[in-house]
Amino acid sequence: MVMVGPFWAGVKTMEEARKSQPQWGHQGKVEYRPKYALIGGFVQMYAAPSSRVLDVCCGYPYWLVGFQRLQYVGVDFCEESLGSAREDFPGAGFYVADFMEWGSGETFDVVVWAGIELAMEPRRMLDKILSCHLKVGGLLVCESNLPLALLLGTEGLGWVAACELHLYAEYGHRHFEVRRKV
Repeated sequence: MVMVGPFWAGVKTMEEARKSQPQWGHQGKVEYRPKYALIGGFVQMYAAPSSRVLDVCCGYPYWLVGFQRLQYVGVDFCEESLGSAREDFPGAGFYVADFMEWGSGETFDVVVWAGIELAMEPRRMLDKILSCHLKVGGLLVCESNLPLALLLGTEGLGWVAACELHLYAEYGHRHFEVRRKV
């Protein structure tokens, strides 16, 4: 298997990945790296190089490794994760906040949201993403333990139908979707 994304270019095994990016040694579990590589690959595939990107509940943004020109904003409530990220990505903007209370007023070309199932209220968060932060025509890159339609249930089906599906992929037990806001 050849992995996608700027970090994974030419990397064929997890051992090669571990050796090629020592700065990742202190961050996260090795088994999560393919997940972040897929997210980075989707952003690279579908977004313009200079896109404005919001990463919701970002933690340490592993997928951001290798991207140079993205205008990146990450929001997370964990100061520790963002402290390491600020050191590794000095040009990015990081905010320590509960996303539901964060109100920058900015809109973005791309919103990345990994680990949707960890959110207390995923429907409310998606409503906020769509109504406040994602531009019309913008991309939502999501990752969770269930397809988005199942995670949101019948109350979320209107939203799922209002966002055009560009890509659906599964990796292990994880589901990835790239949707465009219409």
